[in-house]
Amino acid sequence: MRRLFTSIELSSNYIKLIILEKIQNKFYCLYSDVTDASGISKGLIIDSSEVISSLKKALKKAYDKTNLKIDKVILTISPIDANFMVVSSTTYVDNIDGIVNQNFIDKSLNSAVDSKKDLKDELVMTSPVTFKLDDNQVLDPVGMTGNKLYVKAVASTMAKKNLYPYFNVFNTLNIDVLDICYSLVGDFEANKSKNDKLEHGVVINIEEDIVNIGIFNKGILIKTDYLKIGSSAIDKDIKYIYDLKEEDIKYLKENFASLSSRANYKYDTIELNTSNGNLIKIKESDVVKIITSRVTNILDLVKNKFKNLTNKEINYIIVTGELTELNGCSQVVEKVLGPKSKIGNIKLIGARNNIYSSVIGSIYYLENKYKNIGMLNSLEIEKINSKEYE
Repeated sequence: MRRLFTSIELSSNYIKLIILEKIQNKFYCLYSDVTDASGISKGLIIDSSEVISSLKKALKKAYDKTNLKIDKVILTISPIDANFMVVSSTTYVDNIDGIVNQNFIDKSLNSAVDSKKDLKDELVMTSPVTFKLDDNQVLDPVGMTGNKLYVKAVASTMAKKNLYPYFNVFNTLNIDVLDICYSLVGDFEANKSKNDKLEHGVVINIEEDIVNIGIFNKGILIKTDYLKIGSSAIDKDIKYIYDLKEEDIKYLKENFASLSSRANYKYDTIELNTSNGNLIKIKESDVVKIITSRVTNILDLVKNKFKNLTNKEINYIIVTGELTELNGCSQVVEKVLGPKSKIGNIKLIGARNNIYSSVIGSIYYLENKYKNIGMLNSLEIEKINSKEYE
């Protein structure tokens, strides 16, 4: 049986959708796309009917390209106002054969969380810290035999009012949400280096209208915060100064200007029409100053945020998301955040863009979690009538 995985994120003003296949322990990208969306603002659903309409378009595009019906997904979400707590549980293994499986661990942790969480919240993720099977510490008890299991974990909850609209949207489309993963966890998994799982660090994802910030300790997300600003602030700055059309602003930001100090933009100019039809001449050096100023401003705000989240030494800073695709962005990041910072670098063929880091990493994380029981084969291959998505 083919091992296929789909991850979807409803993020800012677009939907990210990716389909990966795992063959001999290596992932391959079958499909990746970003679809414009309505009804989403700063990582939260504000109009379910508009989101459903946007999702139908994204699903139809995927079907038209792959001829695959998507009816099971990994849902990647922003950890808006997420709560984190340390929980522990000791449970006697009640399976007839005494073998520990992932379902047993989840059930044990869920009962521990239920006794501590607010009634208005829902459990989203649990990240085990310590396992003891019959009082012997083990790395991973899944598949092992024993009588008593002790689990210590970091659990995270979100307000039901923020979380349930996601489920309602996918239920309406008859799509099963197999599991949920925070976007920052996906970003970490997609960009981590060998030592990051042993150290204390920060992961930052700069989207169109929101910046998500997470503190990780030994590979586990323990605190989050966010800023209600993003790469769209650059567009507004350029619009304010030059009064250009949207497509010309996009071109200036993504193709014309380079933030690299090694770029030779001293004599580069371009002529464009303003919204009123007036022809103006624009210097690349001036555009670079506008973009650099705003990126620096965003990163300064981010730095203040994560310094308030932790007083421990930061060993690494991973910066990813839409904004990091700007030419030369890495130099500005290092200047503001220091030498321990790095820009994400997605190398997966078919999805070589940092905008996909969260959905790719969500698959990596959850496939590894459930690899022993194979419950995340999130696509059934069958031909359908594409009108189902219209």
